[in-house]
Amino acid sequence: MKLKRWHVFFIAGMAFLLSYYLLNTKYDRFARIEGIDNDRRALIENYLSEEEQEYLILKAIPMESFEKYMRDDAFYLPHYLYYRQYDALYPDEELSLMIAKANQVADRLEKIDENDAYRYFLRLIDVDLLSDFEKNMDFKYTYLPYYQVSKNAYTSDRYVSDVNEFVDTLASIGITGMRQVTQILKDGLAIYSPEAFKVLLSGSPYYEDAQRLYTFDDLVVLNEKTYIGSYTPDQLVLMKEIHRLYFHMYLREDAYEALKNMEKAVYDDLGVHKMIVLQAYQGYGQLLKNGEYAGHDEFQLGTSISLKEDGIDPNLLQDSDVGRWLSEHAHEYGYILRYPSDKEAITGHPGIAHIYRYVGVEQATYMYENHLCLEEVGQ
Repeated sequence: MKLKRWHVFFIAGMAFLLSYYLLNTKYDRFARIEGIDNDRRALIENYLSEEEQEYLILKAIPMESFEKYMRDDAFYLPHYLYYRQYDALYPDEELSLMIAKANQVADRLEKIDENDAYRYFLRLIDVDLLSDFEKNMDFKYTYLPYYQVSKNAYTSDRYVSDVNEFVDTLASIGITGMRQVTQILKDGLAIYSPEAFKVLLSGSPYYEDAQRLYTFDDLVVLNEKTYIGSYTPDQLVLMKEIHRLYFHMYLREDAYEALKNMEKAVYDDLGVHKMIVLQAYQGYGQLLKNGEYAGHDEFQLGTSISLKEDGIDPNLLQDSDVGRWLSEHAHEYGYILRYPSDKEAITGHPGIAHIYRYVGVEQATYMYENHLCLEEVGQ
């Protein structure tokens, strides 16, 4: 079948266009770049190094992805994705400053892992630590899980240097597993201040083998085997409306409220104000000053008290009206006798009639009904 004349022209025209495209593609190395034109080709040749031009061709990066940044002296094409992320995060920041920051971050991450650097960068953004990475040359990307669980305990980026120190200290005592270190930091900084956590990690100055308590609850037992460093409880309140030996005496708020109710009940039942508080919260510094075993003393918890009946030796409290009342009713207010004389073999402590400890009504009642001491139910 003969081809009509217009068919011949059509085929010839298509062949010409195809040939032109193939030749253009072969000899115009920027032909595959989306958005390319003569003006942009001139920009590329003027602002990009030969290395960057080769990178552009290899990656076929669209012009709109980097054109905005390429006139800056510090522009480096392989970092264009960083620039775009920074631009989205800080749209009002001066372009040259933004590019300088992005280059610095990219260079640091590429030293860690050139292939995964951009993924690391996105991870920093995702966990809201990019700014701290920028400002801290000591920021270790491999410590990212540690920084994540520690940051909220601080009001500044000082946490980076502290966490580095914490990790080194834990390693020095044989704790190196990432999961274990992360959990210790998370638990510890939830109840300790950063300064107190440092003291805790340094270990007991009295008992070398004492266990550092990275976390604990209201049933914690403190003795020569356990250590809480310079821990200070939250919600300490000045005791008021309670008969006490000194004006400035403090307790944790829940223990104080329970003590107020208990003193009122003692007065209602006995008719006179006989119960006096001899001792309450003792801070780490005060315990050191007094020559006590700071970090091992339960008065540091803010839930321990020493009581007496007015006019009677505190060591004889069990034989007084107040002591007898406490033995029957203290648990109703969340308090337990801390060192019962019939539990010396378990507590490892001589019986003391006047030291009580707040553990909450439910736990105190359970211990009372089952005739248990703290060591039999505590940590």
